[in-house]
Amino acid sequence: MTKLVAITIILVAASAVVGLRVEARDSDEVAPGLVTQELRVGGMQTPLCEMGVKRVLESLEGVAAVSVDRKHSRAEVTYDPALVSPVALARAVSAVGFSASLRGAESVAGPKAMAAHRVDRKPLTADEVDRVVTWVAAHVLDEGEIPTGSEIIEATGVQLVVADTPMIQQAVLMKLAEDPRGQALLEGSRCNDYGACSFWGNLAGASGETLAMYEEDRAGDGATFNDFPLPSFEALDLSGAPVRSEELVGRPAVIAFLAVHCTHSMEMFPVLQELHRQYGAEGLQVVGVLVNSGSAEDARGWVPQFSPEYPIWIHEGAALGDQLASRLVPTILLVDAEGMVRKKLVGFKDQETVLAEAGLIREAA
Repeated sequence: MTKLVAITIILVAASAVVGLRVEARDSDEVAPGLVTQELRVGGMQTPLCEMGVKRVLESLEGVAAVSVDRKHSRAEVTYDPALVSPVALARAVSAVGFSASLRGAESVAGPKAMAAHRVDRKPLTADEVDRVVTWVAAHVLDEGEIPTGSEIIEATGVQLVVADTPMIQQAVLMKLAEDPRGQALLEGSRCNDYGACSFWGNLAGASGETLAMYEEDRAGDGATFNDFPLPSFEALDLSGAPVRSEELVGRPAVIAFLAVHCTHSMEMFPVLQELHRQYGAEGLQVVGVLVNSGSAEDARGWVPQFSPEYPIWIHEGAALGDQLASRLVPTILLVDAEGMVRKKLVGFKDQETVLAEAGLIREAA
């Protein structure tokens, strides 16, 4: 895994972050000598918190498998009782700021600890952001390793939540880019080469057929079409109300598929904003579709930072990439008023490029 890719994990650890639903590592079978314990875990408000709980439990000696269910506020841990105790499991969870208790027992950590993971608190100050970004970048450059979330919190005194992730993530990358050593770390990453990440994460571990698929997707950048109907898919808007791609037929549209784990996607937000401001009044629809980025509730925690004036949809399915013939984000579809995809852009595109391409679609309508 390259350092660039791991920068995302820095923030994940800091606010107990991830992106995907957590499942048990292996099968439901329990090996001889192992037992399974259920914990009640409070304060998991996002999928990123869910992964934070999973990671800390998996780090304990003797733990064989972990399954975390945020919606039902519980974690199931399979472990060796000779190496770790149930109380130690609960204390490990409470140490990263969540409430945790065994069935029938009192909570190990209370509301005060849970508060660090809430998203309804005041934004970070400029000083707090600078403190976190400066320390994380310096640690990566000087120590050559990724700091844990507890190390970041202890070193900076700043409690991060999922809503801080996109902004901090971008700022760390910018900080690294200012240093020659950081530039060396950023160079050569496939994510950086493609200007994109995969729907599911970064591209660092991609190889073989998987890498070939991504390279084929990237080669589709700029492809034009005569007979490519906009794929049918369902999503939610930020309020949680259902929406469908068919609703976009009737006016030309620019639809950008993005993901919170991808800095290139985050850089598209202001580009789409300008596109909406220039052409929205003339009938062009601009829609951002978040994939594998949590629920509508999760998105409401961080999307407002970008103040989008265009609709944001949330799609949690896994098959959409196949429908688009691109498993990379950002992927941008330029769609005519009849609902036919006329052009596909893969990877980050600057404002000038997107405005020019969208202008052509608008004029063709």
